[in-house]
Amino acid sequence: MASRITDFFARKNANSTTSNTAIPVLPDVNDREMPNPDSSMKKRVLKLATVKRWINEDLAKDNGSIWMHYEANKQEHVENLYCKICQKYKEQICTMKDFSYAWINGLKNLKLSNAKDHANSKCHIRAFRLHANEVRACTGESLQLPEKLIPGLKQPTVIEGFVQMSDIMKEQIKKKFELAYFVAKKELPFTMYEDLVTLEKHHGVDIGNAYVNRIEYADFIDYHGEYLSKTLTNDLKEAKFYSVLTDGTTDCSVTEKELVYVLYFNPKQTGENIGVKLAFLCLKDVKKADAPGIKSVIESSFASLGITNNELYSKLVGFGADGASVNSGDKNGVKALLQEKSPWLIFQWCVAHRLELALKDALQPTFFKQVDQMLTRLHSFYSKSPKKLHELKSLHELLKNTFDFVEGSLKPKRASGTRWISFKLAPLRLVLDKFGIYLMHLENLAEQEGNAEIVGYLRRWKTSQMLLHIAFFIDVLTPAAELSKIYQEEDIDIVSATSALNRTKHKLELYSNLRLQDLPATKYLLSKVDKQGGTHTYQGIEFSSIQFERELELLKAKKNIITEAVCACISTRLDDSGSPTLQDIAVVLNIESWMARASLPQEDESDDGNDSNKDNSSHKFNEGSFDVEIIRLFEHFQPVLVV
Repeated sequence: MASRITDFFARKNANSTTSNTAIPVLPDVNDREMPNPDSSMKKRVLKLATVKRWINEDLAKDNGSIWMHYEANKQEHVENLYCKICQKYKEQICTMKDFSYAWINGLKNLKLSNAKDHANSKCHIRAFRLHANEVRACTGESLQLPEKLIPGLKQPTVIEGFVQMSDIMKEQIKKKFELAYFVAKKELPFTMYEDLVTLEKHHGVDIGNAYVNRIEYADFIDYHGEYLSKTLTNDLKEAKFYSVLTDGTTDCSVTEKELVYVLYFNPKQTGENIGVKLAFLCLKDVKKADAPGIKSVIESSFASLGITNNELYSKLVGFGADGASVNSGDKNGVKALLQEKSPWLIFQWCVAHRLELALKDALQPTFFKQVDQMLTRLHSFYSKSPKKLHELKSLHELLKNTFDFVEGSLKPKRASGTRWISFKLAPLRLVLDKFGIYLMHLENLAEQEGNAEIVGYLRRWKTSQMLLHIAFFIDVLTPAAELSKIYQEEDIDIVSATSALNRTKHKLELYSNLRLQDLPATKYLLSKVDKQGGTHTYQGIEFSSIQFERELELLKAKKNIITEAVCACISTRLDDSGSPTLQDIAVVLNIESWMARASLPQEDESDDGNDSNKDNSSHKFNEGSFDVEIIRLFEHFQPVLVV
């Protein structure tokens, strides 16, 4: 009888009968004597006394008593070793090369050599320097640092070598530093550095053969980063006040990030320009994108430069972000949390973003929605079909000498983007300029293919109402686009922003006093319309004269309503009615207001011989001065000015 493989593993009784074939019987695992794992390999045991000896003797010169922390059991056997300094500044050193979580989460390989290696690592040295700066900032005391932690006593090898180099080699290194900075600034891959070095050699540049690979490139970038960090730290230490700007994003790994910038006044004069600088501070992960999480990111960003919370909040005067409730909330927003420690802080919502929202509010109930749909459909129609775009270009070649075109491009532009006004205005101008070509091509496609979708487009777009509204909305958006462009300039300030806003509102008010046919884009359109018999023709597209004139009269009736709505929404969103402090700042700093107030009649303060009246007159506010605004500003910022 054939045996099954499972029979070899079956337990047998002593009294059981067996066949002629001998079947081996495995002994019961419980009957066997199990080997003791400790008999062959004993677990390493680190006694608490040994660790204390390491701290007090072997690691004394490395300040082991400050950073080394341990966990011991009841038998006084150490189970884990930690670095308290690296744990504290994990966020600041986690992006450095050779960073490891071993000393942060708990080291299991308990050896003195590992402790010494960690004490000499760049990550630990960086963290310890941050700790020393914080201790000095908080208590005024200076830690006794090892030589390797004191800048200038023991620098990296590249710096040591640079000092000992000849002048020719120094020039070569400078060129490589510049190449490395260029690659990093343009956000190019590391390998581009090697290619640029090869290209420079090909051009005959004396650049040498040392430090030409991506590893040395990474060292150059580290030195650039350290220099920029030290420069920013020194500037912020010297600055009297600064503001913080933040914005959130999500990277490709669906991790929430917070971008932090700092705006500060540099007391050191830089040429003829005022020393106001905007500097990148950090891009950090956010555990939770709520108000406490964003506040924590701001604090840790300054802490990475050795700036304590006390110093941060004593100098923080402004906070800029978008208008989301998590930022602008009066009770639980980031603004409210920052104002708890800096009551004088002013929150500023991005003015360019507020302008976009103001226009959306004003144009939402108008015909602009239909115009916007046309812009979107046209772009989608031609951007996804090379064949249709080629046909459109061929039609343009035939008609370019027949019609007067102003815009150089032909392909419909995308009508959506972050800069809402410019993304709407450019497609509007292009569609008005190529209106006839677009509709002629669509008519030809409708006849050839019988596409119901294209027929529907033509039914809605080939109307005098659509054509007139395209020109009118160009007129309405042009002043707002000019204002948006000013708001997006790098050197924008409260005075220039206020002046630009007043000019835009004044221009929209002038539009209300002008006739519709006198507005620039509408005037251009009407001048190109050919009136013959009962038809109005624009770029070969015919409209009923009766329908065209009726739509023109209807638009005339709506012109002032729309322009006034736009002006009102802009005023509501941008006049800063809820921030009188900003209004006072704009008035005091505006030179034009100085001249205007100087021309006002002065109070008669003639001496009537009464000393009491003379003393009281000195406290009266002069109508031509800025006493009221200055006193309000002084009262608002008095706590921080005293500090």
